[in-house]
Amino acid sequence: MRTLGRTLLSRALALAAPILLDASARAQGAPPPPDVQKLDSVEVTRKVDPRIESTVTRIVVNQDEILRYGDTTLADVLKRLPGITVVNVPGQGVDIRMRGLGNGYTQILIDGEPAPRGFSIDSLAPDAIERIEIQRAPTADVSAQAIAGTINIILRKTVRKTQRDVKLTVQDEHGRPTYSVDGRIADRVGPVSYSVGLNFNREVHDHPELDEQVVTDPTGRVTQVWITHQTSTPTVTALTLTPRASWSGSNGDSLSIDMLARAQQIRDDFSERTDTLLGAPPPFASDESPFRIDNQFIRARVDWKHRADDGSSLDASGGFNYFHRYSDARFRAFDADDVFVLDRTVLSGVSEPAFVTKGKYLTPLVAGHAIAFGWDGEWDTRREYRRQHDVTFDGAPPYDLDETYVARVSRLAVFAQDEWDITSRWSAYAGLRWETIDTRVTGNVIEPAHNRSGVASPILQTLWKLPGSEKDQVRLSVARTYKAPTTALLTPRRYIANNNTVTTPDIQGNPDLRPELSWGVDAAYEHHWGDDGLFSLSAFARRIDDVILQQLFDIDGIWVLIPTNSGKANVYGVEAEVKFALRSLWPGAPNVNVRANAARNWSTVDNVPGPNNRLERQTPASGNIGFDYVASGVPLTIGANLGIRTAGPVRLAENRDEWGSVRRSLEAYALWKVDANTQIRLVAANLLHQDNDAVVRYFDANGSTQLTTTAPTYVAWRLTLERSF
Repeated sequence: MRTLGRTLLSRALALAAPILLDASARAQGAPPPPDVQKLDSVEVTRKVDPRIESTVTRIVVNQDEILRYGDTTLADVLKRLPGITVVNVPGQGVDIRMRGLGNGYTQILIDGEPAPRGFSIDSLAPDAIERIEIQRAPTADVSAQAIAGTINIILRKTVRKTQRDVKLTVQDEHGRPTYSVDGRIADRVGPVSYSVGLNFNREVHDHPELDEQVVTDPTGRVTQVWITHQTSTPTVTALTLTPRASWSGSNGDSLSIDMLARAQQIRDDFSERTDTLLGAPPPFASDESPFRIDNQFIRARVDWKHRADDGSSLDASGGFNYFHRYSDARFRAFDADDVFVLDRTVLSGVSEPAFVTKGKYLTPLVAGHAIAFGWDGEWDTRREYRRQHDVTFDGAPPYDLDETYVARVSRLAVFAQDEWDITSRWSAYAGLRWETIDTRVTGNVIEPAHNRSGVASPILQTLWKLPGSEKDQVRLSVARTYKAPTTALLTPRRYIANNNTVTTPDIQGNPDLRPELSWGVDAAYEHHWGDDGLFSLSAFARRIDDVILQQLFDIDGIWVLIPTNSGKANVYGVEAEVKFALRSLWPGAPNVNVRANAARNWSTVDNVPGPNNRLERQTPASGNIGFDYVASGVPLTIGANLGIRTAGPVRLAENRDEWGSVRRSLEAYALWKVDANTQIRLVAANLLHQDNDAVVRYFDANGSTQLTTTAPTYVAWRLTLERSF
């Protein structure tokens, strides 16, 4: 803050010097200069980079970077950011990872609040996002469920001028079309501003897959070979609405109301056929599974802010979330002789309302020293049902179900934090957060379950600007974080696989799970130059207790995966990032901006034998390198990005392991500015269109079962017209 003040003062004096000299000359009787032209006033502002000025570690990705490649999903935006990887998990959508860890280790926030249960990361259109903040270390005013780190998605709020924007996108992927329409209007009338964003999206995809399952006996002799061909062509149609209104008073008060509403339909005709080359065929040699899923999601908030003359402030907000899902699925199965053996209908649904509240009071103690207190709470009730009816044609007994579950989750946290500019070059942040989560689950086919946990999270961060330089600084943080088991993991219901095998088991929750607790340290060195030049090198380490692992059990001849707390794990790694304008190194160079990042991660789980006993299928290494070139003399910008994500072997348990292929992704774009209000963007995504290969293996004294999966991918061509009115 002192550096900022000195800079603004010097610039103000520089602007005022000619006026003062002229006034002095007039006072001494000097004639005025001839033909003096009155100039418009000039407002001098200084670009403040939170990555440089903030004590807490925070990487901010602005809207220009978010929209650069014209992505239609947020996951595609995130995969290019430093230290973040995106992994497609079959049956679960996309998994967003920091430090190579997802599945709850990476916290996803929306405007500083945990993303609601049932919310999909791809529910947000990139155009609805103002910025993305990446926090490697936690702060006390947000949930400490962030062992790997936090990704905070800030929705568009600020209205600086009248906006009338529309964006039309068409995409082709393997002959499957995608259409998208984005619109936004925004304006300000006196102290009131408003905005409305709308996104309509229709996607059609082609997801074929080839599976080979091989069973061997203890001598290594192959006893069974299945080849399965799967086809899936999902169609996703969605409408998203993001209205917002705000009022600013003259007394330092402001009030805002915002909403995110989304309706989505998914239709698919999934089918698979298994050819038995050796051994006995599966119970269902082929099946057809048409299904439909309808989702509705609403998130609404009211936020009040008060700014007092003494510099103190109070922020308080409240709101609700509502999620509803209805699913209608049909499963028609045939045996190896194409005889119709099972007709299964499954109706299921989820209804989940939640109420939230959050607040923070901040007051300055002395110059450069402020302390804050606050609270954060949520009350959630999830009602779920599943009704299954079987009609069998081979004499087997039908497996009919009528299950209902109710889960009530309450979360309450209080926190205090202190941020202090100790000197002009040294600042510190200290915080303490206590968070408790209470989960109660009841159902007509399960015993009532109750789980309660409370975690205290002390946090310390510090920033030191190295002596003799305004460009070099180091960061250090120590914090306690945790990962609470999700409601699904705590609910002892069973999710049934179509063909139950050791590589495709049923899945069941465990109400006795405890949260994973972690102590961690982060350190970073940053060098800044020019307007946007940066080199950063960081390292981290985590020690995690009560790690939750999926354990495989044989229960009455049925293979079931059940999560259990299983000892300790160590996680550590390094990250590097560099970005710069080529002209900052070579003045005569083309107008090219270069960016690159790389991460290397390691982990070991104590209760899993090595080697490769990595936690939660951790991504070992990832990186990106890209550039943007602004042509001279023509309104054209082009760019490209190459991303790499490794996988390799991973040991899941004493008798289970997996292997995944390296994933390389190449994208390119061209942006043509037709005029001041119109631009056209052409994007080619997944230019390398690599197959996704994976292997799952189970082995014991009776032999082994290995499932090899190959899923092809395709190039996507995307054309976008953007127009402002």
